[in-house]
Amino acid sequence: LGRPRASVPVERVQRVGRGNQRICEKAWPTTSIDALCNLIFACSVAVAHRSVPHQAVEQDALNAPAVVAAARRIRYEVETAQERHGTIEPGHVVVKFSDGRTLDRSAEYALGHPTNPMPIPRIRAKMENCMDYVSLPDVKGRAQRLVDTVMDLENMKDVRELGALMRR
Repeated sequence: LGRPRASVPVERVQRVGRGNQRICEKAWPTTSIDALCNLIFACSVAVAHRSVPHQAVEQDALNAPAVVAAARRIRYEVETAQERHGTIEPGHVVVKFSDGRTLDRSAEYALGHPTNPMPIPRIRAKMENCMDYVSLPDVKGRAQRLVDTVMDLENMKDVRELGALMRR
């Protein structure tokens, strides 16, 4: 009979405050800039790729079939508990699976916020992804040295070293 099919997500609900409601109501992006300011698109990319790589907002990737398919299963609801005036609102996502299970997760602060720091391996991977767009000799090595330096900033004897790493 084979292995039973694993449960698959059938619906994702983003619970947002009024601030994020505006970026959920935007039309499907037609430009990279539109994509950067569209919460449904960003969540669809995250579902399809298990991350949000820079390549996903390039013009030819905006209508990737997996991203569009993920978007069809995402909706949002306004939840007043999510409202934070004057700052970035927290995240609250509910995922419903085909077997009836529900996963409910909240994050008061985004990954990378001082109270929710990004792990060093993820910082390195993100920096490496960014460097795919830079045409400099040994750009990946330079990026890793920059991360190493920033992660050990408190021990730096001369801050000018940081500037030297960022110069061409």
